[in-house]
Amino acid sequence: MLVALSLMVIVLLGGTLLFTQNLRTGGLTEVDLRVNSSARAIFDELERTLRFGEIIRVGESRRDDCLSAASSGVSGSSLVVETLSGVETEYSLSNQKVASVSGDNPEPFYLGGDDVAVNSLDIKWFCQSGISDKINLEISISSTVLGTGVTITKTVSRDILLLNGSIN
Repeated sequence: MLVALSLMVIVLLGGTLLFTQNLRTGGLTEVDLRVNSSARAIFDELERTLRFGEIIRVGESRRDDCLSAASSGVSGSSLVVETLSGVETEYSLSNQKVASVSGDNPEPFYLGGDDVAVNSLDIKWFCQSGISDKINLEISISSTVLGTGVTITKTVSRDILLLNGSIN
């Protein structure tokens, strides 16, 4: 009876450990998908605005500054774009979210999910006379697996070729 009880405890303990490990792995996978999905949503929204809009400013740098910098480009953590409808929209980091504020709506609209934190937003604007402008967006985004304290952080970037108002 003691041997049978010992074997049952070993089997139950092994099963419990396997079950716990499986839950943790599933939680990590879910958070990884959440981080990727939020990053993609942020990039897609910015790309829609940037591709056909006209860059007004990156950080404090305007077009003349960008042209002077030539192939080295100018950097900043905020971006102002004039959309096709003539409305200026500013994107910047606020409360660990990418905030969008436009002339139409002064209240910030936050890009990405509520369960992720955007740790950094880096924007680099490349422009040269006669060549289409390019923007490189890089964000660091993170989320925590519930109940574990494990945080997944990813840094992702995307280059966007601008189509409107960029060739001089």
